[in-house]
Parts: sequence; C-alpha cells; structure tokens
Amino acid sequence: MGNSLPPPAGFDLVDSYARRRGDEVEVVLALPAGTLAPPTAEVTFSSGRRSLNGTATSGEVVGDASRVILRAPRDQFANGIWSIALKPTLESVERVNARLLVQGERPLVLLWGARTPNSEIPVRTYPRYSRQWATAGAGRVLDRALTVLPDKKARRVRQRVRKTARRILH
Repeated sequence: MGNSLPPPAGFDLVDSYARRRGDEVEVVLALPAGTLAPPTAEVTFSSGRRSLNGTATSGEVVGDASRVILRAPRDQFANGIWSIALKPTLESVERVNARLLVQGERPLVLLWGARTPNSEIPVRTYPRYSRQWATAGAGRVLDRALTVLPDKKARRVRQRVRKTARRILH
C-alpha cells in the first residue's frame, strides 16, 4: 500500500508533541543533538486562507539536544489541519515538516510531514476465474439488471440472491 516511514524532519519526531496548556496551544519540537534553538522567533500557523501568529521560544536543553516551544492562543484555532512555519530572523522563513491537527475539545495531534500525501484507493485484484472474481462480476450484472425495479423490490431480490450465493459458494 503506502509508505509508513516518517518523512525526513529537522526535529525528533518521537520526542516532539502538541498539547493544550491553559488557554494556549503548545507545540514542543525536540531538535536533534548539536542543533541550537533560536532564542526567540515568530511562528505562523496556517490552514487554507486562515493564518495566525504565535511565539517560538527556546526551551530546556536535555543533554546536548534543545527544544523549541511554539505557542498561540487556542481560541484562534478553528478545527482542521494547520501547517507550521518558523521565522527566526526578519529575512528567513522555515517551514516545519509537521502539521497540527485541531478537532474541537479532543487532544491536539502533531502530524508528520509538511504536506498530506495523496490518498491511494486500494485496487481489488482477484485472480481471474476465482470465486471472488466470479462473485464480483455477477454482483455487477445483478445491480445493472435490478435498476428497472423499484428500490424496495430490488433490495429484497438482492438480499435473496446474496443469501443463495453464500449458501452455494461457501
């Protein structure tokens, strides 16, 4: 199906998290060892055409790894997925390779990746001339044939045919 490996990120995906702290949203990004966090910066959360600004401050240093703490007022966030961009200096903007999921009163979720990968529709592939292949084909033919009947009658016929097919095929 898809690739379950996390995207490359400029922070530790395991030790980073999002939470509500009082009336604020707090996102803690754990930077890799040896990376210095900016003392202060501006952070922009955006979702569609909406955007809001918050603050980014340097957090505690654990060993040789540091943390960046992003904060913004919770009441400014609408439900949805918010991308995150840091502005450590006046000239530069760094997009964080993560997103924030906000869903009402539910806990906040830090999602991997700056963008959502495209969904993949699973393709049913039955071996040709198998029981499932024949059943799927017969079901499509039956659905087309039953379009001339009223809905209630078609539903009853479909249920009867499925029940009989299950008895025969299993």
